[in-house]
Amino acid sequence: MERGYKMTLLQILSASELKTLKNPPEFNSEERKYFFYLPKWAEKYLETLKKNINKVGFTLQLGYFLAVKKNFNPSKYHKKDIEYVANKLNIPTDEINLNDYHRVDLSRNKNVILKNLGFQAFNDEEKKLLIEKAGALVGRQLRPKVILSELIDFLIKKKIEVPGYSTLAQIITIAINNYEKNLAKIIRDNITDEQKELLNSFLEFEEKVVSKGKIEKGSRYNLTLFKKFEHSVKRKFITENVNKLKKLRELYYKLEKIVNTLNLSPEIIGYYANIVSNSKSRDFSERKEERKFLYLISFIVNYYYKLHDHLVDVLLRVVKNIRNSSQRETEKKYFEERKERSKKETEIIEAYTKMSTNYYEIRKIIKNKNWPDGVKVKNIELLYLKNPVDIKTQEELENLINSNSKALKDRLKFEIFDKNSRKLHYRASSIIKNLLFNKKSSNKQMLQAIEDYKNDKVSYNSIECLPDEEQDACSDDSPDNINKSLYKTLLFFKIADDIKSGSLNLEHSYKYRSFDDYLIPKEIWKNKKEEYIKKADLNSFKDINTLLKKLKKTLDDSYRETNSNIINNANKYVRFDKNNDLIISTPGVNKEEVNTSVTDLFPKKNYIPLSEILATTNNFSGFLDAFQHWSFKYNKRKPSDKTFFAALMAYGCNIGKDKIAGVSRNINEYELENTINWYFTEENVDAANDKILTLENRLILPDKLKQNPDVIHTSSDGQKYSVEIETLNADYSFKYFGKGKGVSAYNFIDDRHFLFHSTVISSSEREAAYVIDGLLHNDIVKSDIHSTDTHGYTELVFAATHLLGFSFAPRIKNVKKQLLYSFINKKDYKKEGWKILPDRYINTKIIQENWDDILRFICTIKLKEATASQLFKRLSSYSKNHPLYTAIKAFGQIIKTIFILKFINDLEFRQAITKQLNISELTNKFSKAVFYGNNQEFNYETKEEQIIAESCKRLIKNAIICWNYLYLSKLLTEADEEKKEELINIIKNGSIQVWKHVNFQGEFDFSDEKLIDSVGFKFPKILALSIP
Repeated sequence: MERGYKMTLLQILSASELKTLKNPPEFNSEERKYFFYLPKWAEKYLETLKKNINKVGFTLQLGYFLAVKKNFNPSKYHKKDIEYVANKLNIPTDEINLNDYHRVDLSRNKNVILKNLGFQAFNDEEKKLLIEKAGALVGRQLRPKVILSELIDFLIKKKIEVPGYSTLAQIITIAINNYEKNLAKIIRDNITDEQKELLNSFLEFEEKVVSKGKIEKGSRYNLTLFKKFEHSVKRKFITENVNKLKKLRELYYKLEKIVNTLNLSPEIIGYYANIVSNSKSRDFSERKEERKFLYLISFIVNYYYKLHDHLVDVLLRVVKNIRNSSQRETEKKYFEERKERSKKETEIIEAYTKMSTNYYEIRKIIKNKNWPDGVKVKNIELLYLKNPVDIKTQEELENLINSNSKALKDRLKFEIFDKNSRKLHYRASSIIKNLLFNKKSSNKQMLQAIEDYKNDKVSYNSIECLPDEEQDACSDDSPDNINKSLYKTLLFFKIADDIKSGSLNLEHSYKYRSFDDYLIPKEIWKNKKEEYIKKADLNSFKDINTLLKKLKKTLDDSYRETNSNIINNANKYVRFDKNNDLIISTPGVNKEEVNTSVTDLFPKKNYIPLSEILATTNNFSGFLDAFQHWSFKYNKRKPSDKTFFAALMAYGCNIGKDKIAGVSRNINEYELENTINWYFTEENVDAANDKILTLENRLILPDKLKQNPDVIHTSSDGQKYSVEIETLNADYSFKYFGKGKGVSAYNFIDDRHFLFHSTVISSSEREAAYVIDGLLHNDIVKSDIHSTDTHGYTELVFAATHLLGFSFAPRIKNVKKQLLYSFINKKDYKKEGWKILPDRYINTKIIQENWDDILRFICTIKLKEATASQLFKRLSSYSKNHPLYTAIKAFGQIIKTIFILKFINDLEFRQAITKQLNISELTNKFSKAVFYGNNQEFNYETKEEQIIAESCKRLIKNAIICWNYLYLSKLLTEADEEKKEELINIIKNGSIQVWKHVNFQGEFDFSDEKLIDSVGFKFPKILALSIP
């Protein structure tokens, strides 16, 4: 760096965040006790200090360091902490003047603290290490605040003192600047004139063919055409998307060499691509050339990958729709044919009754010795004239016998698939012909079948990719008689199934890569396994034999204790009926009777506007600081607070940005749209929610609501919402939406009513895949035990939660029908006279053989190399014989059995689960009150926007709950001891989730001027209106 040059540091934190980082942490009374508690070594050292100021200074210095691993200037020490420490050490506070706490004493005490806690001081060597780490981090993603957080975590894990903010900001700024300079150099050195021309053409107006082949410039930029995908499954819109893919593929291949040289991570590609998406095309061309090209290249790569994923989503939806409609049609046709079959059966029975009668009559005639042969023949003829039988009866009987239920159903199924093939082909054909599959990781036979289809060369070899039954349906053993239309339908079904199961993987994709691509790479795992296991805190699970031995003992003890309590009548809430079926009852927890509800404690007539609640909560938590502009280098004025509050209500109350801008005073429509465009991301809204939770964490009152003071019990539950627009994230559910479609908002909450995670999934998706995502979401709510209903449970989740350090405690419907497992023979338990017995053996062999892959799978999730939902959905779609799937499931069966035995045995455990799930159900009611706009329909097209809306709704609920805690805390501060005890009793026996005192919908103005017609209706003219 040139001498005299002053580097401009990136603005990583807001003013309030910077103040928090630069100052010692602010403790509540409980935290003060915890952090200023002196361990033995500190007490001994304190005895060596002569001056009172040094004793107080050292204790404060140690407490702050224990909390945040930083040293602070004594002038910033908090007055309440000084008073607390002085009183604790029996030192008069008026003797303490921190100006007397000299630098020499501060430095000496710091070294003593570092040495006893095993930390290194932050010096030149440590700085080099941190610079190296920052360089590695910016190669993965470019969010300065995230990098700052990761650097601090890195220092703490390495037991290195955290330096001042300016040092960290300087390291991050240099790392990002160097990284971007290097990218600019790569572009300068490698980009060709042809590539420049291609990229610049994106910033030109589209060309349109008008009459007689004449081409004119359109009104939209070429770039704008690619910013949005069509979500409809209609052929016209599918064709539009396929054409976009073709164009992007052409661009991608022409840019592939420079893309590979840049070697951008998916996170960085997404970051730069979103700058392009959010920017106006006309403004974009004014950027510096290298930066402009870097952004456009990222945009093309990102949207090329995303469009592949989007078209696969469309393909899966189209196949699912055709399959479902064909199934319904088959069932209907089968029912009709069964009626016809029943009629035929009656006719045949009648015919055979006649034949039987005729047979006996003929025998009589033949045996009649008094009649000559001529008379016998005549009588037989007369018998048939009197009682005729259809000669087709035998043939019909044979047909009926051959048309058993399965054969009939299969025949109808394939007939209907064939009939619907054209409908499917119209929509799916162009997608399949334009998808590129990864040749290394995809099924070779399927790849050949797809290639044959693309080249219209369907042969006997082609149809071998299908199951035998489907091959038979397509062909009658003659190469010239392949039913191509049926084959194509079955091929499309197979392609969809194989994409979901991982037998077919895309070459360019975020969502549909090979399962192994999402895991820590095998070679890296092989070389750094120990490091990964340590980092993921999985050392206690390394040795599978030791682990299985421990689990065997736990499981045996659980069987013994559960059965002993039943036999000895110690478990009064479990019995067996006359059929020997298990009956479990769970009475509710007895609450103290109180005359006042929590709702009654809040203002009754003075309704609090939601905008005020948001503003008040922000004043204390600073949650708006979490809303950072998408571009970290943006340094212009941030929009006003009120604009953010309006945007939060537009999303979270489902009012919509246009309506809230139209009905609100002092809100600028353009500023509101710009704020939503650049500041409202999933990450920002999540971070804002976390800031509210951090504030609540500092309050004393929330902990009083916990079921167990030492345990955080969390739960998750889905809530269904109708969707009336085209979106691939919604699905049909007759149970919830009739003939309509919808989504499920999946929310996580703890026993203090902290809403710590939410997502939006299709209404047909299993919630279990998303349980782990929520539990690993943030560091503020660290769950000890987590409950769901049956939809959130699978044996895979039992396995994963155990290995990740959570206790999983779902409420499983018909738990008595669940299979129980054991390591030893059922007979050994049965001879003890036990009633709760295992159903099957645990497959320890498959667990042991695949333990290394299980650890790699769990490390990938724990270290956030991929989300658990990505891996679970992929794994659950695999063949059920997949060794990893089978092994994790087998391990989960052990954990599930231990849980069920505890569930049967422990009434308080069952009550705790029920109580926590009741909190989730109350949250769903709360959500309905908040999300009142637009008929409570989730009318957002993309999953990303749906999640932002859901997160804003969660933020509003968190803000109301936080405001409620603040209000009740205020009442407690104003109450005497007797009243305080009464209030706490009311609060503990009620719920903090109350909202009757909140005004969600603004004020109504009934002043005379507001009652005057503002439109200017002319009623006589309206009556005189004539419509031809």
